[in-house]
Amino acid sequence: MINNIQFENQYFLLPSILIGILVFAFFIWKEWSSNTKKRFVVNIIVSGIAIICLSLIALKPTILTEVKSQEIAILTEGYKTKTLDSLQKINPNLKAEKYMKGKRLFDEKNEPSLIYILGNGIENFDLWQLENTPFKYIDGKPISGITKLKYNAKPIAGQPISIQGLYTAPKTGNKLTLEDPTGATLDSIVFKHTDHQKFNLSSTSKIAGQFLYALVEKDSLNKVIKMNPLPVEIIERESLKIAIFNSFPTFETKYLKNFLAENGHKVVVRNQLTTNRSKYEYFNTSKQNISITRNVLKTVDLLIIDAKSFLNLSKKQNNILIDLVENEGLGIFMQPDVSLFTTKNKFGTFQFLSNKNSSFTTSSSKNSFKKYNYAFKKETFIEPIHKDENHIYAAYKITGNGKIASTVAKNTYELLLSGNTNTYQQFWTDIINTVSKKRLNSVQYKSKMLFGYVNQPFSFELKTNAEKPIITNKNDVKIPLIQDIGLRHLWYGKTYPKSNGWQQLKTAKDSVHKFSFYVMNSDRFSSLRAYNTSVENKRYFNNSRTKLSNSTSNRTINPIWFYLVFLICVGYLWLQPKL
Repeated sequence: MINNIQFENQYFLLPSILIGILVFAFFIWKEWSSNTKKRFVVNIIVSGIAIICLSLIALKPTILTEVKSQEIAILTEGYKTKTLDSLQKINPNLKAEKYMKGKRLFDEKNEPSLIYILGNGIENFDLWQLENTPFKYIDGKPISGITKLKYNAKPIAGQPISIQGLYTAPKTGNKLTLEDPTGATLDSIVFKHTDHQKFNLSSTSKIAGQFLYALVEKDSLNKVIKMNPLPVEIIERESLKIAIFNSFPTFETKYLKNFLAENGHKVVVRNQLTTNRSKYEYFNTSKQNISITRNVLKTVDLLIIDAKSFLNLSKKQNNILIDLVENEGLGIFMQPDVSLFTTKNKFGTFQFLSNKNSSFTTSSSKNSFKKYNYAFKKETFIEPIHKDENHIYAAYKITGNGKIASTVAKNTYELLLSGNTNTYQQFWTDIINTVSKKRLNSVQYKSKMLFGYVNQPFSFELKTNAEKPIITNKNDVKIPLIQDIGLRHLWYGKTYPKSNGWQQLKTAKDSVHKFSFYVMNSDRFSSLRAYNTSVENKRYFNNSRTKLSNSTSNRTINPIWFYLVFLICVGYLWLQPKL
C-alpha cells in the first residue's frame, strides 16, 4: 500500500520533514514546561497529527489506483455479428471500430486496456501496433474458396505450368477451370461433396512473355461465379550444353535425348558398344570429341551418366568430376539402376531406404511413375526435386558450386508411349532446370509473394556484389534497401505499387536483368488472402508475450480531509486549556 503512495510536490518532502520535526519539538517543550501535565501525552499526539496534516496539505499525496480503460473490438473482414453481440452483452461499454488497413487501430493518448480482434484478422503490416497492448483474437466466419495456391509463376518456355491448391467448402457440381489469356479452357476439375478439395491444373508454356491466365469458378450451367487473374511470366529458353554417357544404349536415354534436343539444348551422346568402341550422336551442335576430361567438360552445363559408368570411373576421372562440380558448377545426374542403390558411390552422395512400392505419384502429377524398390533417405543436405508427403523420389545435393542428383524412377519413357507427354516433360524439366549449371547474373531477385496488391507492401530480396545498390520501380522512384547482417551481398526491399498490372524493378547499373511482378486489386483471391491473414494472426497471437493487465493512474487525495483533521486537532488544543 505504501509503495502505491507518491507526492505531487515531491521536492517539498525534505523541507516538510525538517520543519515538522522542529515544530513538533517546540510543542513538546511547550507542553512539558506548562504547569499541568495531566494531558501531556494526548496533547503531544494531537499536535503531531496536526503537523502531519499540515505537511500533507503542502505535499499533495497521490495514490496509485486501477483504472478500467475502454475496451474496443476491431472488426475485420469476415467477423461474426453474434460474437460482437455477445461481447457487448458482457461489456455494454465495449466500443466497436471497423478495421482500416494502414490506419491507427486506436488513439495513442487513450490506449485501451484490451483489444478484441474479430474476423479474419489484421494485415501483417499493421500487427506492430499490438506489440504492447493486451489483445484477444476470435476467428471469423468459415472461409469458402481458394485457401492455398502454389504454381510456377516464371516457367521456362516449353515447361509445363502446374497450378496446385486447396479449395475450401466447395459447392458440389461447380467447377474450377484454368483459362489462357484468350479465354480458352486449358484444364478443369469438378467439385465433389467435401469440406476441402485439392486441385491440380496444368498447361504448357510455349512463347516467352508476360501473360495473364485465369482461375475461373463456374456453376453447373457454366455461369461464371468468380474469376481470379493468374499472372505468368514465361522465360525465354536458355540453351544448355548437355553430355550423356552410357555404358550401353537404353530406351530411357533414347527418348530423353530427343526431348532435350526438341527443347533446343545442345546434346552430345556417347554410348559404349564394346570396350574400345563407342557410338556418338550430336543434336543442335557440331561433331566433337567427348570424354571425361577437364578441357571437354568445363564448358558442359549438365552431365547425364548412368550408374554403371559412374561407378566404373577411374580415380583420375573421379577427381576431375569432383573438381568440375565444386569449382566450375557442373551439374551431374546419375541415371539409376540396381547398382546405384546397392553400391556405395564414390562421392558418397546419397543413401537409400528399402521401399517396396512399385510406383509413386507426386503432388504436381496426376500420373504414376514406375520405380525401383527404394526411396531416398532423408538427410540434412539432401534437397528433394520430386516427392510426396512421406518419401523422396528424386533429389540433389549441393557440392561446392555444383549439384549431383539422381532418382529412383525407372522407365519414365513409358509415360510418352501411353500419351502422358506433359507429365514426362514436367518430370525431366524440373530435374534439368534444378541440376544444370547456373549462369549467375550480376543481380538476382527473389520474392516469396506470387503477386502484389495495390497500395500494399510487396517484399523482395536482392543478391548483388554492388556496395550500395540502387533499385528503382517502373516510375524511376528509388526503393530503400536493408542489408542483411550476416550476408553482405543480400539486401531486402519493400515497395508499395500504386496501380495494377505488370510492374518492374531494376538497378541503375544493370537495367537488362529486371524483376517483373504483377499487381492486382485487393478483391482478387480474397479467400486466399483471408486464409493467409487468419493463419498469420493466429501465429502472431499465440507467440505473443503480451499479458492482460489493468491500467493504473495516480489519483490526488482530496486535501479537504487533511484540512478537517487539522482544524479538529487545532480546535482541541485551543479549547483544552479553557475547559
